[in-house]
Amino acid sequence: MKKKKMILLGLLLLVIVILGITMCSKKSDNKKKYQNIVWSELQLSKYLPEPKSTYGEIGTDLKTALSVTLKNISEDEYKDYKEKCINLKYTIESDETPTTYSAFNEEGYKVRLVFSDKDFYIHLDAPEEMSKIEWPTSGLGSKLPVPNSTFGKISWNNDETFIAHIGNTSLEELSKYIEKCEEIGFNIDSIKDTKIYKAYNSEKYELSILYLGNNNIEISLHVPKNNNDDDDNNNIEDNKNNDNNNVDKDNNNNGNDNDIDKEDNNNSNDDNNVNKDDNTSSDDDITKDKYSSTKYKEQAMQLFEKAGKAQYPYGIKFHWITGKIDEKYQGNGNYYFRIEVTVKNEYGTKRKGIATGYIDLKTNYIDFSVGLN
Repeated sequence: MKKKKMILLGLLLLVIVILGITMCSKKSDNKKKYQNIVWSELQLSKYLPEPKSTYGEIGTDLKTALSVTLKNISEDEYKDYKEKCINLKYTIESDETPTTYSAFNEEGYKVRLVFSDKDFYIHLDAPEEMSKIEWPTSGLGSKLPVPNSTFGKISWNNDETFIAHIGNTSLEELSKYIEKCEEIGFNIDSIKDTKIYKAYNSEKYELSILYLGNNNIEISLHVPKNNNDDDDNNNIEDNKNNDNNNVDKDNNNNGNDNDIDKEDNNNSNDDNNVNKDDNTSSDDDITKDKYSSTKYKEQAMQLFEKAGKAQYPYGIKFHWITGKIDEKYQGNGNYYFRIEVTVKNEYGTKRKGIATGYIDLKTNYIDFSVGLN
């Protein structure tokens, strides 16, 4: 009996030791999440002042974007850092609340600051690379008026999709360009605001024009949805029918907008759909390259969502099934997404919009923007 008791006691002590090690390991893992950030090692650090305290977490560290979350920051430290950014001329198109600040500088860099319950979020976007362009005489781009500015970047132009970012375009010039589009027939079921315009023409081509900030705009044109490949439409409808329960859950998530539609993600990962969505059916090499697989598509979607969370830390929901406007693999590791989203500000106010993004898996380049309705 004594031997049995000793064995049982030994086993009990062993279990206690294992549990203790496990709990310590978990605590250690949680601590590893935060660190004293070496500010000078961040790729865009020279464009921002260094905070007094750098204890926190690095979210994104790229040549195109930087995001960090600092812990245990006081309100006075937040205000002091905001003033330093203002002194660095981050004052163009500024937008401010008691706990947030965003603005461009003269070079086109955009800073966004958010202070919440001793957490301080800093995000910086580098300006998009643009150059002199020639307006297309073929593809969907040829159906649209030529903008006054010839400085920009045309990302996509074929028989199904046209997407261009145009610089040196003020809100006044944007309004004039919208009028030109209305005059040639893009005036059906229109949605018009200071910074966004959406409309169809009689052939049901869909036009979207968004003001991206700092005198940059996005112009996109898409073919009528009912002109797309029948198999694509059937696949989308099947996804919708099979996931009604998931959509219902999504609509009743008790207001937690930080939960991304995981069910939607799972239903948008079919390899066949990836290949059918490719804009490059004339180039078999693109559909065959390794980045066109489901694995890399999921990676691109995660980067797309991560960029959204960085810009909208109070909540962003991606409507992958009910609001997927466009999704294409462009070859060479490049993905394009255009998705309806719902964002939430620090006061809990929700707004709908359209998120557009280009993801380069080879370089981790992310170009992400949201046009709010």
